[in-house]
Amino acid sequence: MKYIFLVISFLLCLKAFADGNIALSTSKATYSAGERAVLVVRVVTQPTDSRNEYFFTAKLNAVSMKITPISSSVAYAVTKDLPAGSYSWEVQTFIQNKFEAQKLNETIVFFEQEVRDLQRKIADEKNVQVIAVLQNQVARDNAILQNANVQLNKIRSSVSTQTVSFIVNPPTKSLVNRALPTLSISADSSTGIYLVGSSAQFTVNLSGTSLNDEEAEWTFDATIPAIGSQPAITLDKTINSPTQVTFSSPAFPASASGWRQFLPQFKYRLKNQYTKFKEAISLAVVKKAEYIQEKNRSNDPKRIAFYELQISEIDMLVSALSNLGLKYQPFDSTAFDFKIKDGSLPKGIQYLKPSGGLELTEGGGDKILKVRLTSDPDTDVTVNFDTGIQIKSISSLTFTSHNWNVYQEVWVGAYDDNVIEGDHYADIVLTASGTDYSGISNTVQAVLIHDNDFAWDKVVAGGSSVCAIKNGALYCWGSNVNGELGMGDTISRAVPTLVPTMSSGVIDVAGTDSHRCANKNSTLFCWGRNNYGQVGVGTTIQNYLTPTQITSLPVGTVTSVTAGYRHSCAVSSLQAYCWGDNSSGQLGINSTTASFNTPQLVLGPNRVVMISAGTANTCLFDINPVRVLCMGDNSYGQIGDGTTTLRRSPTLVTGSNSLGITGVAVGMLNKLVCLSHTTGVKCWGDGIQDGFGNNGASFQSSVPVSVSNITTWTSSITVGDASACAITDSKIKCWGRNYYGNIGDGTTQNSAPVPKDINIIYGSATGVSTNGNSTCGIIDAKIKCWGSGSGYMLGNGNTTDQPLPVPIVEPLNFKRFNHFNF
Repeated sequence: MKYIFLVISFLLCLKAFADGNIALSTSKATYSAGERAVLVVRVVTQPTDSRNEYFFTAKLNAVSMKITPISSSVAYAVTKDLPAGSYSWEVQTFIQNKFEAQKLNETIVFFEQEVRDLQRKIADEKNVQVIAVLQNQVARDNAILQNANVQLNKIRSSVSTQTVSFIVNPPTKSLVNRALPTLSISADSSTGIYLVGSSAQFTVNLSGTSLNDEEAEWTFDATIPAIGSQPAITLDKTINSPTQVTFSSPAFPASASGWRQFLPQFKYRLKNQYTKFKEAISLAVVKKAEYIQEKNRSNDPKRIAFYELQISEIDMLVSALSNLGLKYQPFDSTAFDFKIKDGSLPKGIQYLKPSGGLELTEGGGDKILKVRLTSDPDTDVTVNFDTGIQIKSISSLTFTSHNWNVYQEVWVGAYDDNVIEGDHYADIVLTASGTDYSGISNTVQAVLIHDNDFAWDKVVAGGSSVCAIKNGALYCWGSNVNGELGMGDTISRAVPTLVPTMSSGVIDVAGTDSHRCANKNSTLFCWGRNNYGQVGVGTTIQNYLTPTQITSLPVGTVTSVTAGYRHSCAVSSLQAYCWGDNSSGQLGINSTTASFNTPQLVLGPNRVVMISAGTANTCLFDINPVRVLCMGDNSYGQIGDGTTTLRRSPTLVTGSNSLGITGVAVGMLNKLVCLSHTTGVKCWGDGIQDGFGNNGASFQSSVPVSVSNITTWTSSITVGDASACAITDSKIKCWGRNYYGNIGDGTTQNSAPVPKDINIIYGSATGVSTNGNSTCGIIDAKIKCWGSGSGYMLGNGNTTDQPLPVPIVEPLNFKRFNHFNF
């Protein structure tokens, strides 16, 4: 009992002894979030028995952490970066026999390393038997480790548990919490602007050298860093005092021009902390040297492994303390912005067109134009754009001394003006406003604008519908009872509508009451009524609702096409071909066989350039020699040979071989025929209702008679039902029946006995066509129609009669197919 009391008394005395001789501390009382805390255990008095030593374990907020002795009296621990909060560092002190503890630790370190090596081998091994052997070795080594740890705990006696607390404050923008010195920068230029070739001086002042009431050592540096292609600039340093430094630049080169930054790079370290950590590092270095010496003396693998671990832990501690206390830390500072200006650059506005040039299409896609200034402005500059009438307006651009040399983009496009003017050019004027840029301008000259408005090429009025060609596309409108519009249905169209299969390549078109034919890229197509084979495709099916190719026409270049009442004709390689109704010999094949549903070669002339078909007769314009030939019905003298005898083959029109023929046209129903020549117009056949236009001098003739009031070059002739029109000196003149105002002079009198001008002001006409009730003309490149509006013949969306020319509704899908941006 007495012995037990003596032992307990000894341990209590030992605890009291340890508590008074072990001191805990931190490198600072408070830290900032993100900092690492340094914890120190210091032995004030060593154990009385030299065979014993103190051993420490540590926890930070109940989490174990590594503590590294650097001498027999000092041990250090360094935390990771800590978040804000309250912390308690607990250290438990043991006393142990240092020689027995080292032997056991050597065993533990060695076999821990061996277990790690064996586990790596197991992970890499594929052989099951080898793995089993390695696992047995691991089990053996773990048993040795367990026994060594048990023995180690037996030789240790806990003598005290101590704690020390510290605070980690929330993060701040500063490197320490408060009492920071302030840094100010002044430049020798009050404006902050330097010209190329000049140099600059920047003076940096510190309001003090202490941080949070702790003395600090400082290093001073600064730079002007590179920006893009602008080079970095090296500065000379002059330390005027512990709190003032001046930095001087060399002369600025042109390559350095632009906005730049003077960037101070000041660093500090706390003197007190530096002293403490330097002392600790010195002790650690000595301790490391001892470990290295002991390691080199030993041949025992266990002891070598033990000292290698101790050396590694010393190295990690030295590295951590060096980073925290010996190295200089960066001090937050604000950059100073200044500008280097190249005064030699001329003031101007520079633009950059797209790689393919600045070409626009009316109503088409926009193109990018890039704009910038040629020199650094003193103040902000606004660039305005004067785009004129047809180029779309462009919003202004603003340039500053920061972005003056950076291209800004604007989109440039052209309005669709619905005016046929051809490709043309326009300018864009760029004008600047700003202190030193006021009034400076530049002009984007000759912006090419492609016109997307095209003149109509041809118009043909036949029966109760009209077709016209524009830029190779075919448009039709009006009645569609027999599918003559080619739309694939029998629905009428009130305004010009694109024929689906005829959007390009159409050269010529012809039409009459019930069917149509068109020349598309020298290939002939027909559609509509086909009861006499007039579509020419080898059948007599009632209706063809879409354009159908005539494949039996001999290969050649088609130059003229016509459609009569129930027959059709075409000219291919100067040869005339006809098909359909032949009851009056109108096909010109020297027979009156009822009909043919494929093209038949017209007998006789072999230099035909034009052909025109009417109700039951046909006329053609031959150039070998120049003459007009007709065939078919001749009941009213419409062959023009001075007789009323039916002609089954082409027959010369009396006197036509002595005229300078420019065209020929055969009318419908009333059997009126006219030709145009270089000095006027002649007509023959049935001249009822003033169809001859000779002021009533005659109403029927089997030979050509002259039309009154036309004595100059006549470029075009069209004949309808008891009326006709011609273009002479680029003006349209009409005569004959005028029930619906189809003469175009503003009246609806029964007839016009002599040619009359259409009653509108215009420049020139290039085409005209009449069916006797309605007339359409190409006037100043646009189509206008007049007369009867029945069946939507006038193409203006209604059926009202118009005694004066009115414009059609222009289709919306006319585009330039051979150019981008459509």
